[in-house]
Amino acid sequence: MNPSKTFASGPWSTAAFAPESGSAEPAAHSGLGEHLIACLRLRGPLFALRCSADALRSFIGARLVTSALVLLLAGGLLALCLL
Repeated sequence: MNPSKTFASGPWSTAAFAPESGSAEPAAHSGLGEHLIACLRLRGPLFALRCSADALRSFIGARLVTSALVLLLAGGLLALCLL
């Protein structure tokens, strides 16, 4: 069964099935661009903070033992400085 033949006759327009042109229509590109701009507007200023926190968590999670040793060393140095 050829999916492009099955879905090409549907009541929708999509850039996924454009075998005759090899690329999407300009209207599909502009629609995608408008959608991406709307998605970016929905992301508030906390989105960047959350992305940074996720990146930091994954960085530390991959290096859990090393991170624990660095924290212990920093705590030990801080304790020595306060004595």
